[in-house]
Amino acid sequence: MIETDRLIAPAAVSPQEEQVERALRPRTLAEYVGQAKAREQLEIFIHAARNRSEA
Repeated sequence: MIETDRLIAPAAVSPQEEQVERALRPRTLAEYVGQAKAREQLEIFIHAARNRSEA
């Protein structure tokens, strides 16, 4: 049986809150701090997906 009710629903946020959220998130992989191994793996996955025209 598939549940159609969402346990978590996004709350409405103000434009100001949205702007703060966007400012906190890195835009490129180079902006990620720490977790060098995870970032390296992500770069490989993204590169491979782009080569397959999946991204």
